[in-house]
Amino acid sequence: MLKPDWEMIERNKGIVESLVAKMEDDSRRTAFQRLLEGPLGTTFFTAPASSREAFHSCFPGGLAKHTIGVIARLKVLADTLHPNRWGRDTLITVGLCHDLGKAGDGLHDMYLPTDQDWKSRRGEHYDLNKAIQYMSVPQRALYVLQSGGISLTQEEYLAILLSDGQYVAENKPYAMREPDLAVLLHFADLHTTREENPG
Repeated sequence: MLKPDWEMIERNKGIVESLVAKMEDDSRRTAFQRLLEGPLGTTFFTAPASSREAFHSCFPGGLAKHTIGVIARLKVLADTLHPNRWGRDTLITVGLCHDLGKAGDGLHDMYLPTDQDWKSRRGEHYDLNKAIQYMSVPQRALYVLQSGGISLTQEEYLAILLSDGQYVAENKPYAMREPDLAVLLHFADLHTTREENPG
């Protein structure tokens, strides 16, 4: 079992909480603060971004670290390609939530540390929780947001839903019809992932 780096986890928690505190919409900011203070928030800050070393950020706290990187890259892309098109709240929301489903659904974690030594030796440190209802990661993120009373614009909803781009079959009908925000979020996610695992 991988040992958590509690200093990194606390640092990332502070960064995310600071980003949420800067949201201009009072109701959205409050809803996100409630979400992050609950069971899902606890898991969000300690969960990995993936189950295997061969993927990316496969360690306790990897999900929050990855998310912070995505938010930073998304802001650079948005400021460069579409200055002043989206407000801070939108960029933070979609960046923060694109992989939120990896934290689970608030009742069940998505990833559980494996208890199989042979898997750990192969770099597979987490198993998918069989108790959690199957959904894609973006679908679970949208479910969690709806459960937390966080409403989204159509563009925000589609950006989160399509954040994996055309790598997944269910996104094919949106090819060449994705909103710009979805394209930028996908690129920010892809670029961050490749930096975390350049192999």
